[in-house]
Amino acid sequence: MKKIKLFFLNLFFFIIFLSQSTLSYSIDISVNKAAFQYQDTKYLEIYLQVIGSTVNFYHNQDSLLEAGVDITLILEKNCEIYNYEKFQLNSPNTNTISDFISLRRFKIENGKYLLKVSAVDIHDSTNTFNSTYDVNVDLSDSFCISDIQLLASISKSDDNSNPFVKNGYYMESVLYNFLPYKVEKLGIYFEIYNEDKAPELKNLNIEIENSTQQTILTKEIALKETSLQPVLTTMNISALESGTYTLKIIRGDSSNKILKQVVFLRSNPTLFSIEDSRNKANDFENSFVQDISDDSLMYSLKAILPLVTGSISQELNGIITEKNIDAGKYFLWRFWEQNKTISAERSYKEYMNYARYVDNEFRSQVGYGFETDRGYIFLKYGRPSEIITERVSQLPHPMKYGSTMK
Repeated sequence: MKKIKLFFLNLFFFIIFLSQSTLSYSIDISVNKAAFQYQDTKYLEIYLQVIGSTVNFYHNQDSLLEAGVDITLILEKNCEIYNYEKFQLNSPNTNTISDFISLRRFKIENGKYLLKVSAVDIHDSTNTFNSTYDVNVDLSDSFCISDIQLLASISKSDDNSNPFVKNGYYMESVLYNFLPYKVEKLGIYFEIYNEDKAPELKNLNIEIENSTQQTILTKEIALKETSLQPVLTTMNISALESGTYTLKIIRGDSSNKILKQVVFLRSNPTLFSIEDSRNKANDFENSFVQDISDDSLMYSLKAILPLVTGSISQELNGIITEKNIDAGKYFLWRFWEQNKTISAERSYKEYMNYARYVDNEFRSQVGYGFETDRGYIFLKYGRPSEIITERVSQLPHPMKYGSTMK
């Protein structure tokens, strides 16, 4: 009981603090990494993509938009700095706000490292990014493979001055290892080393498993007896439902040893499973979401963001960003079907009464009230203490609808 009281007391002071501050956003950067080797040199590639909507763009003298961030990369080993780099990453001059990318390379040795990435908006020193990532480099002089790079974009290129070009192809990493519904083919790149030292091994297998460790897709890669074999391939993922998947590179012999693996998230909200198609399609077509206007749909989807987590929140963010009406209706219906009290429609309406109150209470010039820090907390955690008015206490507690979506 004391711990519960302490939790709400801390939450009370946190909300008081937020009430005295203004709404702020932080820089959002997708960071991916992969270790490779060339002859006797091992190196770590770090892929950075700054989300344009989270930094400040200004018109330059040519009336074009530009932005920039000061980035610091620190690679630590055994709590000591192994390598570091500071640089300014600038957006291209453009007519619209867009993301911008960079690729940096560090020489490295086998071992475990900690990568620290920090960034500061050059136009707003309070707009920052800080995050850390584990790095494990394990490349030997015998047969082995590099890390796996998941690709969002592949195109032929002979621009060898571009750091994103390898072996005649421009390759851009997947953002956050997240694949939205519009991506039908997953690009895959890795390198095989010292195959000539394992002549008995004839092939490797690429396998994609779902969250229950069921193999969904497979592809075979024939080996060549060389010291370095780059592998650039694609796999059709149009039939993969929303969820978490693991891509594995496996020895094609009796050992079935997993050489490397990487986890990715897939959003495909409009794809019904066989069971859904048989049992739920009619329910969806006749449900309350069919009568919701496009604007109300987007409003409702934004209002439930505080209640969803993990891959589901990324799926929802993707739907909102792309304003996909069909996917949004299915997502909203599926959410309330899985989190209903009496009926999905009634649960939806009761929650939206609460969300509209929070919106009105905390609305700012930047966005809806439930998109502010305070509003988000109210929707996610409900009534934190007696500072909430009686009007709020009479509304349904949002956590009774905690997400169970799978």
